[in-house]
Amino acid sequence: MEMRDVKLAAREAGDHPVVEGMARVGYAVSGVMHLLIARIGLQLAWASTAQSADQSGALQSLAGNGIGKLTLWVAVFGFLGLALWQVTEAVGGYHGTGARKWGERVKALAK
Repeated sequence: MEMRDVKLAAREAGDHPVVEGMARVGYAVSGVMHLLIARIGLQLAWASTAQSADQSGALQSLAGNGIGKLTLWVAVFGFLGLALWQVTEAVGGYHGTGARKWGERVKALAK
């Protein structure tokens, strides 16, 4: 398989509606995670609490909720989709030339 074929396959996979939908869920979950961290940080700043203001504290807070475990599975699904989409963008998503193209690919892979 030629590199051109790999890039084309990556573009097609990244443009697939399921992968795009999973990536959107991943972005939404990332936003919710940051809001949970902010909430815990505010609780630490204004009250005395044993929770930590980081992702593990946010995940513990979420897991303690009645629908938290389901939400965490949705988060895993979304993060996997977002990672898959970023890899497809790194492999075949940018059509430019030169340093900008490679910079965008490295940025997508790093995310």
